[in-house]
Amino acid sequence: SAEDLKKEREMYAGSYFNLLGKRAGMVGEWHSQPFYMSGWDMFTMMLVGIAFAKTGVLAATRSFAFYWRMLLGGYAIGLPIGGFAAWMAYQQGFEPMQTVFVFSTYQVARVAMTLGHIAALLLVCKAGWLAGLQARLAAVGQTAFSNYILHSLIYGVVFYGYGFGLFD
Repeated sequence: SAEDLKKEREMYAGSYFNLLGKRAGMVGEWHSQPFYMSGWDMFTMMLVGIAFAKTGVLAATRSFAFYWRMLLGGYAIGLPIGGFAAWMAYQQGFEPMQTVFVFSTYQVARVAMTLGHIAALLLVCKAGWLAGLQARLAAVGQTAFSNYILHSLIYGVVFYGYGFGLFD
């Protein structure tokens, strides 16, 4: 609503400590939500990532056939489910109460599509395509935490009220 948008603009236009307090409240609220809105979702995805790293899947040590099967299987499951869910949500006018069933398929489609995307990227890496881009991205990956902190500082100064206040 217009009132909600006004409140959001005011929140991001305030001082650093005002914004910190509001965001802390939002994070607390998020962590009290069901599985997919809480840390459990992130935790389980981290465990999948750790398993893939430990078994060599993320290091592109598996065969080309393995990654092609992973790509085809992921997309064969994720695209129809995700496409059907998007079509149903559209048909129902994106009405939240009408799309409850549609969003119940979200996790299956998301995980399957993610596996397909991972396989596609690893096939590119394994084949040695775009080697220059891979080297540049690897350099950024080695400083991921520093990049995250720097972007947080830059965007905070540019968009929030304690900086240039360009939010919205």
